[in-house]
Amino acid sequence: MRDFTVLQLRDPSEWLRLRKRFITSTDAPVILQASPWKGPAQLWAEKLNCWKKPRVTELMQQGIDLESWILAKVPEQFPDLPPLKPAKDFYLSNRFHNFACSLDAWAQEERTIVEIKTASKHIYWKMDGKLEVPIYYKIQVNFQMLVTGFSKAYVVVFFRDTKELHCLEVRSDPVLQDNIISGCKNFWACMKSRTPPMPDHYRTSP
Repeated sequence: MRDFTVLQLRDPSEWLRLRKRFITSTDAPVILQASPWKGPAQLWAEKLNCWKKPRVTELMQQGIDLESWILAKVPEQFPDLPPLKPAKDFYLSNRFHNFACSLDAWAQEERTIVEIKTASKHIYWKMDGKLEVPIYYKIQVNFQMLVTGFSKAYVVVFFRDTKELHCLEVRSDPVLQDNIISGCKNFWACMKSRTPPMPDHYRTSP
């Protein structure tokens, strides 16, 4: 059996409606309380229409607008990567109930995901003096791997402060994926019972 079903989207509003019905890759770090921007209680309220729709900030819109430009730069900047194809559909997991995701791009034959990010400062991606994918994005791409059955992802990030483009590899992490599955199962139970999860631990956004 194929790991996922492809649902072609007719317009962006359909994508927003589907996000209410499924747990998606951007939900996963929120559910595991790894997101610096939102907690599980707010996510629960948003999905049940108890919370006002989050506004798209100027920085968020800049990131969206830069995606196509970054993807076009990837073959030139990282020639060793396999040929990439934009992936703007919605992917439903056939293995995990209510898991779904969208992808920025993929190399389907190589079973590799590409996730595109922009960051205001490269220092937020530094760990022990070297660049590393933050945990909230590791959770996001590991969720995407659970949906697709793929085992590798590349996170391509553009840093606004240095105007540099970097490509970082992320391999599937079975321990992290087990935590994702368990956390999302518990969150979905809260959704079904309409019982809010534990209160959020609010953080200051980087």
